Amino acid sequence: MLSCEFKLVNRQRRVAILLLLAALWLFSPAVLAQSAGTIAGTVRDSTGAVVPGADITLTNQATQAEFRTVSNDEGYFAFAAVLTGTYTVRVEMAGFKPWAFTGITMNPGDRRNLPEIKLQVGDVSSEVIVSAVVGEITPVDTGERSSVLNSKQIGNLSLMGRDATELIKIMPGMSVFTGGGIGNQAGYDPSVVGISSAVGNGYVANGTSNRGGMDLIQDGAHIIDPGCNCSATASVNADMVEEVKVQTSNYGADSVKGPVVITAVGKSGGSEYHGQAYLHTRDSKFNSMDWFLKKQGGEKPKDRYLYPGINFGGPVRLPWLNFNSDKKLLFWAGYEYYYQKLPAGSPITSNVPTVGMRSGDFTMAGEGNAAACPGGFSDSNWGKPMCGNLNGNLPNGKPIVGNIIPANMIDPGGAAIMKLFPLPNADPSKTGGFNYFKQFVTNQNGNIFRTRVDYDLSDNTKLYVSYQRQGQTSEVPVQLWWIANPAAPYPGGMSSGDRSHSISGNFVHVFSPTLTNEFIATWAYLDSPLSPNDPSLVSRSNLGYPYAGVYGNEVQYMPAVMNAWWSASLGYPHVYQPDMFEPNGVNTLTKKIPTFQNNLTKVLSTHTMKFGVYVEQTGNYQGSWGYPNGQVSFGTGPWTTAAHSEGLGTFNPVGNILLGVASGYSEANYNSIAYMAFKTIGGYLQDSWKVNNRLTLDLGLRFDHFGPWYDTKGVGMAAWFPDRYAKDVADGKEMPGIYWHARDASVPVGGIEAKLALVSPRLGFAWDISGQGTTVIRGGWGTYRWHDSWNAYGDALYTSLGSRSYSIPNTMYLSEIDQIKSTSSGTLGGLVSGANAVDPTDQTQPLTYTYNLTISRRLPGKSLLEVAYVGNKSENLYLEDKLANINLIPMGALFQPDPVTGAAPNPEGANLANYRPYRAYGNNSVKVFKHGAYSNYNALQLSWNKQSGRLNYTLNYTWSKTLGIGGTAQLGGTVGNPFDLRSNYGVLSQDRSHVFNTSYMFEVGNLYHGNPVLAGVTNGWTIAGISTWQSGPNIQSLWNANFGFGGGGGATLNSTTHLGTPDITLQPILVGDPTSGLKEHQFINGAAFSVPAVGQNGPYRLPYYLHGPAYFNSDLSLYKSFKVAEGHSLQLRFSGFNFLNHPLVSFNQNGMTNLTFSQPTPGQWALAAPDFGYANIKLGRRVLELALKYSF
Repeated sequence: MLSCEFKLVNRQRRVAILLLLAALWLFSPAVLAQSAGTIAGTVRDSTGAVVPGADITLTNQATQAEFRTVSNDEGYFAFAAVLTGTYTVRVEMAGFKPWAFTGITMNPGDRRNLPEIKLQVGDVSSEVIVSAVVGEITPVDTGERSSVLNSKQIGNLSLMGRDATELIKIMPGMSVFTGGGIGNQAGYDPSVVGISSAVGNGYVANGTSNRGGMDLIQDGAHIIDPGCNCSATASVNADMVEEVKVQTSNYGADSVKGPVVITAVGKSGGSEYHGQAYLHTRDSKFNSMDWFLKKQGGEKPKDRYLYPGINFGGPVRLPWLNFNSDKKLLFWAGYEYYYQKLPAGSPITSNVPTVGMRSGDFTMAGEGNAAACPGGFSDSNWGKPMCGNLNGNLPNGKPIVGNIIPANMIDPGGAAIMKLFPLPNADPSKTGGFNYFKQFVTNQNGNIFRTRVDYDLSDNTKLYVSYQRQGQTSEVPVQLWWIANPAAPYPGGMSSGDRSHSISGNFVHVFSPTLTNEFIATWAYLDSPLSPNDPSLVSRSNLGYPYAGVYGNEVQYMPAVMNAWWSASLGYPHVYQPDMFEPNGVNTLTKKIPTFQNNLTKVLSTHTMKFGVYVEQTGNYQGSWGYPNGQVSFGTGPWTTAAHSEGLGTFNPVGNILLGVASGYSEANYNSIAYMAFKTIGGYLQDSWKVNNRLTLDLGLRFDHFGPWYDTKGVGMAAWFPDRYAKDVADGKEMPGIYWHARDASVPVGGIEAKLALVSPRLGFAWDISGQGTTVIRGGWGTYRWHDSWNAYGDALYTSLGSRSYSIPNTMYLSEIDQIKSTSSGTLGGLVSGANAVDPTDQTQPLTYTYNLTISRRLPGKSLLEVAYVGNKSENLYLEDKLANINLIPMGALFQPDPVTGAAPNPEGANLANYRPYRAYGNNSVKVFKHGAYSNYNALQLSWNKQSGRLNYTLNYTWSKTLGIGGTAQLGGTVGNPFDLRSNYGVLSQDRSHVFNTSYMFEVGNLYHGNPVLAGVTNGWTIAGISTWQSGPNIQSLWNANFGFGGGGGATLNSTTHLGTPDITLQPILVGDPTSGLKEHQFINGAAFSVPAVGQNGPYRLPYYLHGPAYFNSDLSLYKSFKVAEGHSLQLRFSGFNFLNHPLVSFNQNGMTNLTFSQPTPGQWALAAPDFGYANIKLGRRVLELALKYSF
């Protein structure tokens, strides 16, 4: 009977193994850098002589899984591929007392060198035990800069959302990034749970690029979104993750990417059953009201959040069988649902056409006009053009009389566009001049399931597989990804049903005490199909829009409306969402990231050497951000054109909508979908050399082939060949100078032939001065590379796929736009279009050199103090927008005669296409994407960390400076002069001169010793919190290079008339110090600026650091666990986020008041914006949360 049962159990185990291996095989067309680490040490006797041949056992204290090895001739041993967890090392040798070191905490990628192991002569029945203290082990064997969020911190610190990456803000060198906006708040909103992360969204590490250079790994799977090198394809749920490690400098060559790597390790089952059931909840009834919302007269949003969840883990057992009695097969599974009724980050404020205006009545008698224009209607009302007179002509050539447009003169297209705008709903006298105010509350509900199975096949073979699935419904009420202010809701809104999957497999085998192999396979997937909720609300036929557009696309959606000034004063908002839904009614957005990695570790003498290979195939499939529906804007006129010498339009832009007079219009011929991917193939050599018991050297070398983004359908990326341009123009070719694989087979499918291998050396050292780990000097230098995002190259594929766009050359009626194509050659090539392409000679990818020198000192109280110089230098950063445009007009060119016709100079009326170097593309951009930007970061970083006892804390201070080229997605800011890259060099938008982050947990203990009931209520509480303070950012880099410098009150002041080019930013000159004489809430003194002479320009980067408002936030939690039964407890938790209810002084989200000048007398300029430089609002509210957690 025993024999039969034994066979049955082993057969079941073999089946289980085969199933797990099959799952690993089926779901692993991929892999990534892992979280495994190394534990090493040297065995000596009491005299200091090395002890070879000692038996060493490594035991995971949770799972009881064991590894075994023996010390070599130098007494040295090392365990490779050690996963995250807490371990015991036991040393045994005949004639000596056994020696054990317990409580060794292994974080992702750690290399732990144990303190001197000295065996004492004695009987084996007597054992010497050394216990580690959490956080006390000084890093004595690596020069890397890294920080760890352990399970205690993740579980107990104040976490507003459910994603653990929110807590990276407490790490050294981390600073809040606004996401490119000028509002004083993080770009990442932690209150909303979704398929996302804080990486590349709201926090920047060591001044690195905002979107690029930060990698996010979960159980080995690479989950950063390749579309933007930001966010994530899956959530790192706080109740499903064990630890998070952030590496920021000088880590080993086994890490593929960098320079910042964030590694999350999920929870796993143990040898005993454990689980939790929990609920986190927030409700607006208990929150304060946002300062800005209250100031605008809005109502408190009725938001509500519920996050119920459950998890359970332990050994896998089958009822009535003796299966897995040795507990070698373990599991863990967790599920969480999220119900979220959430408000928008900030309310929408705008001006919309009144009921009277919509009917053509622009008199004070018109319904709603008196409230919108209390000062009445007047000529040239530059402060509020929506209140300007209709001082122009009707389409029939007759003048407008009495400020009324007759019903029969209202353009049907303009009338249809009016239906896109909501009606006024607010009193401008109470909202700061806005007649429309909307605080959105949307639903974003979903769920997440995660499981992991660990199999201890033998002492030498281990396997785990983890899987995570996440689904949610996301509502988009205004616009996808960002909101162009002033804005109005997209009629009916949009939504997407997002689905995410990730799977990881890790297989470790120990061939001998000195040889270990680790194989990892992962796959990450995200699909986010977006579609309108009610297409009929934006349907051309339903709204009565009669025009087909330039290309006659037969699209069903209305043109997008762009506010010409991006100002609410025009009287109409953006309805700016492009038609991304053609032809199937759904926007395509899919990510697929499979990877493979293999690591082989060999211990030779006191060298722990690793060799590895890595393969990744990253796919991003995405529809274009184009406007086949057209994009129209309405400005202030009247205008005189060649076709309308009598003039067309009026000063009032709302009137121009009704008349159908478009000051701007562009249209794409169709929506193309870019199916793009890139391959990465790499390898590395790494040696951790224990030179002696005090000095460790890390020597590493990576070889990586970063393939370019390429078209998976074989058409190929468009590439720019300037030497072919002239002949192509002469031959009448469309897109002269631009070729792709389908057009010329000699052009690679990626447009670029990438280098075979990029070499990245990495060096580090650690010198334990005393040999006892009390004081360690460590540091190093390393090269780290990453791949550009899809956003950098998608447009180059759209060009080769035939995506074209056309912009009208001057103001015209909507009805005339339809005639453009018929008056051209009638073919696509007959309409001049811009183009986007890659540079086929650009074989580089971004890289960062990191370096640091750190002094680590163990202090009394079991704490660790570190003082470090940390720096980095980045090169080959991506150039975009104006920095990529080669079809630019040089400074002063418009002051010269027309180079084609010889006509006299007329900057405002010039045919700009004639002045551009590539005239075949007309007055359009020709963007050639390549690398060339750079940045650097230098900092003093101080940290004091204690993670044991009743009081735990992490105190971090950083004093730093980040400099680089502004005007890129990676570095932020705007471009001043695209002709001179160096002139755009200065303090970057992610710089914060001073940053102080702190987190703490304090166990109050037993303060009351009287009545047992009162004692139970008052004793045993823990206080935990996070506080952050940082100095304000450089406003010039964060917002606009020239602060919106221009003319006001009808004065003409722009780069075209002043510099003779529209492509260089007109900059004010300095006549004083803009940082002096500041008043309360003023951050720039406008009196320090003036207008340069015609033909001259001010500095593109000011010699002053213009600090914006400082950022401060403090969160607090109070919690206690009540014992229910043996092994069962209930935790009650109260949390307050911004618990001090401290609103932050901020500029308006739409930007600060522009730096405008008027001309009270000819030739004399005067500042016309007395409130320029003032932060005129405050942002922030207190949010409370209640949580219950039952543990068993």
